[in-house]
Amino acid sequence: MTRLIEDWIKDIRDDIEKYEEKLVEKTGLNFLSLASNASNIPIDDLLASIKENKIGVIPITSGKGIIGSFASSVEAVLRFMGFDAFVTVDTDVAGMYEAHQRGAAIIFLADDKKFIAINLKKNIFVDNDLATAAGFVSAMEGAAGGNLKDMEILLIGCGKVGKEIVNELQRKNADIVVHDKNKSVLEEMERKGFRVLKDSNHIKKYRWIMDATSTGNWLKKDMLHPAVFIATPGVPISLDFEAYKHYKDRVLHDYLPIGVAVMAAMACK
Repeated sequence: MTRLIEDWIKDIRDDIEKYEEKLVEKTGLNFLSLASNASNIPIDDLLASIKENKIGVIPITSGKGIIGSFASSVEAVLRFMGFDAFVTVDTDVAGMYEAHQRGAAIIFLADDKKFIAINLKKNIFVDNDLATAAGFVSAMEGAAGGNLKDMEILLIGCGKVGKEIVNELQRKNADIVVHDKNKSVLEEMERKGFRVLKDSNHIKKYRWIMDATSTGNWLKKDMLHPAVFIATPGVPISLDFEAYKHYKDRVLHDYLPIGVAVMAAMACK
């Protein structure tokens, strides 16, 4: 998990409704329908689970410490979905105890290495990497009209989230091409039978791109297909200012909401 910074997420609470509007415009899905699709939970079952499950968000101080606005942003997304969600006053272990005492069935917590949701009643653990990958693949599926079967998709970046995206795209029977700046990663993927793109100058050939890289400001306008659609959970965002300004209506990116929405749905199973 890339460590977030407060400037990236501080406006989520105020802008969540506008973000969902953009999500619907680009994919035809709102947070609930996307989370339902990504978690394979029928929407009616998800809505019932939302009513039944209170969620506690616990600030964690270990490692580099608490990220400003993180817990409140997670809470905002969960509340927007309809959950009875709260941020604990206490942190760490005391926060877990507080969440239990306040009746939380599910808890959300993150340190420098992992961001997870835990269903305390059902002993379900959900990793943000998996949930984010499933969420963005479902968003891509929505943008593509509801079916990724045999569709050629370029995945840029094959780290933790990228590998989860590969798994999700395989389940959708997409035609996957992998690009990574690390040659050993490409060689590994090639040995596994995947098609690989070795030269970044050829990114422009691909109309559908999933970008899971963590190096910002490197993807330029002239490197992209004129009608490209990019679903990118990577942080910071890869597109430079000019590319993002030109393609913003065909770029789906966020720093937190999609992953959180899908985590919550998966934790309800």
